[in-house]
Amino acid sequence: MKKKLLIIGSEGLIGSDLCDYLSNKYEIFKIDIKAKNLKRSFRVNLNNPKNVKKIFDTFIKKKTYFHVIINSIYPKRKISNNKFLDFDISNFEKDLKFHLIPFYSILLNAYIYYNKINKKGHVISFGSIYGLKIPDFKIYENTEIKSPIVYSSSKAALSIMNKYFSKWSRYNKKDIKFTCVNPAGVKNNQSKTFQKNYLSIYKAKMLNKRTLSKKIYSIINSPEKYDGKDVLVTNGIIL
Repeated sequence: MKKKLLIIGSEGLIGSDLCDYLSNKYEIFKIDIKAKNLKRSFRVNLNNPKNVKKIFDTFIKKKTYFHVIINSIYPKRKISNNKFLDFDISNFEKDLKFHLIPFYSILLNAYIYYNKINKKGHVISFGSIYGLKIPDFKIYENTEIKSPIVYSSSKAALSIMNKYFSKWSRYNKKDIKFTCVNPAGVKNNQSKTFQKNYLSIYKAKMLNKRTLSKKIYSIINSPEKYDGKDVLVTNGIIL
């Protein structure tokens, strides 16, 4: 019998490829705001912490055991503060809440879930290289792409949260692992100008999403090695 994996953000760029690549190896369960409500697929608005708690409570009640939980979400607001010097504290606050609340509520409820069903577990989150290092802003020249400060801030916070939950788990003698995967730029129909800038400045090509899926598979198979770690997947960029 295949082990069960829960992929949160299953309909996104990375999540959809994870579902495709890992489906031959595991029984995949999906959560996404765009997902269809089916036997192993759940449409959930993750920006509401009550919804996150409710879906995990359902898994607890049904005693559904996930070998690994993968969080690949990246919340996006329609109105976001992308201009660094156009400081709008109200908008910045909303941006941070929009990102941090889902990140935290998923980690929290995943920890509670494994604790209540009394089984070992592994939670893998997707951060970003830009949560650990500041981008070279030259890669955005003559493009419409921006890397807003809230992106780096929220991804940095996600990295710390994973370390915090990992250490808390070990302190309480729980076999629940936490890992944060931090990719560099991932190909997603960016302009030729951006890709040229990226290659010229970073001295490496952008990542293919399948590269990330393969890395996740190796992390799943080595939970002890990656517990509490920031895992960089960069294609060898110089940053």
